[in-house]
Amino acid sequence: MAEMSTPNKATATADQLPGQAFRSFVTLFLLIHLFCVIISLSSVNVASALQIKLLDTLKPYTQLLRIDLNSTRYHFTYADDHEQSHSIEIEFLDGPRQGETVSLPDVGIRGSLRRRRFQTLAQVMAYGASDGNDANLAEFAKALGANALQDQTEGAVLVRCRRHRTQPRNLQVATKDNPRDPFDEAYYTTVYEARVWKDKSGRVNVLKMSATGEVAPLTQEGAKNGASN
Repeated sequence: MAEMSTPNKATATADQLPGQAFRSFVTLFLLIHLFCVIISLSSVNVASALQIKLLDTLKPYTQLLRIDLNSTRYHFTYADDHEQSHSIEIEFLDGPRQGETVSLPDVGIRGSLRRRRFQTLAQVMAYGASDGNDANLAEFAKALGANALQDQTEGAVLVRCRRHRTQPRNLQVATKDNPRDPFDEAYYTTVYEARVWKDKSGRVNVLKMSATGEVAPLTQEGAKNGASN
């Protein structure tokens, strides 16, 4: 009588596993995914030129899965006044772009050199506003306004430095001062504002404004007294 053979448990388990080609593909995919995560997280604050190129190449995948922190509107902070996020706004008061507001730094890779420059400038302006350094702030505002008005023979803009404070950690109940939306206007504060205008002679002038609506309408005499050349 022939003896019946019992299937080996190890052989049965091996037969049930996916093929070698599929396992190799999964392994390669996991390695690529891990590489994308490492590149995204390591370039949050300061990214090298190589990391910027890699992020730009990998962004269809990293942004799809929301693991590219540089493409989000969030950043790491200690939440004190000077560590809060600051930005520069330029509002056109007349001319072909009247009513348009440009925010700097604009959308882009957080580690890019251009974005880091505008972030640094916004931080410096916020420090200057807290120290009352009006002379340097006027020069910054004048340069930003002159650049915005370079295509116009005359015109005026408002240059603002705005602080975006973070939400409180214990936000259990939304209030008027602390709403649920972290980008609500209640979380924004104007720390410096100046009116910059170019006259008919092409000269650029600047007049400090503590906040919108807190100064009298500009007059010719006031412009002469408050202008900085």
